[in-house]
Amino acid sequence: MFKVVIADDEALILKNLQSIIPWCDLKCEVVGTARDGQKAFSLCEQHGADLLLTDISMPGMTGLNLLKKLDTLPKKPLTVMISGYDYFEYAREALKNKAFDYILKPVDYEELYLCIERGIHHLKEKAEREYEVEKQRLYEVFTKGSYNGKTSCDFGPMIPILLESASVHLEPPVLDKKHYSYSLSPTATFILTEWPTEELPTLREVLLNWNEDVDNTVLIGSPVVDESLLKPALEELKTWMSAHRLVDEDVVWVEELKEKHLSKKSAADSIGEASRFIHDHYQEDISAEQAAGHANMSISYFSLLFKQVTGFTFLDYLTGYRMERACFLLLHTELKTYEIAEKVGYGDPRYFSQVFRKRLNVTPSEYRKKKTAL
Repeated sequence: MFKVVIADDEALILKNLQSIIPWCDLKCEVVGTARDGQKAFSLCEQHGADLLLTDISMPGMTGLNLLKKLDTLPKKPLTVMISGYDYFEYAREALKNKAFDYILKPVDYEELYLCIERGIHHLKEKAEREYEVEKQRLYEVFTKGSYNGKTSCDFGPMIPILLESASVHLEPPVLDKKHYSYSLSPTATFILTEWPTEELPTLREVLLNWNEDVDNTVLIGSPVVDESLLKPALEELKTWMSAHRLVDEDVVWVEELKEKHLSKKSAADSIGEASRFIHDHYQEDISAEQAAGHANMSISYFSLLFKQVTGFTFLDYLTGYRMERACFLLLHTELKTYEIAEKVGYGDPRYFSQVFRKRLNVTPSEYRKKKTAL
């Protein structure tokens, strides 16, 4: 979905621009609206907007000044100017500052729709070009170690995946996250995907479903946070692919292979250490990364193993334990709700009450009253 910001100091026009244009049909989402240029700029910066519709005449910062200031953003949105000023100077100034188009008020919404449609087509073509450039750049990085001797400071975490097939007709899986696929040989494919850490168990499920009716071997690597580590990550996957026979499953994590092959501790022992860490530190602002580090595991393998052993995600387990301790304090102390919230790791008492009610279907006060009345 393309992210859209709309700016106009007239409330009615702002409302019409949101409701009349069929944004969903255009694969767009309106992420924010503004009545002045400064707020519009902040929204574009905050959301990384792809498209901006803005009036020229607005308080504080005009649309033309906003257009100039957008040049300071890492990602400048494609901008359509809307104005009641029927003067060539305004259109010329807007186009000189790289506005995509200029629409006059009163707005002809059919004309505006066609303009936006052309803008979206332009954005798609630009995204496709950038995708191909980035794909080639990453290829050089994981084959040569760098791109033209340099690495990018904008590289985000990526999950490396190695696929091997017994046949020569390996069709890579279709992933709903941004990814790059490379054929290493007729029977091997390397994939890099931007997959959120908290959703890594889902990645395995997606690959299992894809692999259900075929005879492929899939090995998932740990998240790569620095592109200079892409080449070592691929070499590691190639090395451990030969150890895939240690497990019965077709889709496994490289950390899982390492654990089975090298570690003397059982999975239950490792997750037991993580559970004790939670019990000892639930009052603090702890994370899955900290618990994984305590258990000497990568976050990807820890997330998978924790769910397998406990039946819960890290966050669900932590929340459940905090609620258990909160119930004890409600029944056995006279502490106020906000004091209990703080003692079980919640700095915001209102958020604590919301979580408590969602879990137990009663507020903390109702729970205390109900239990003490028995």
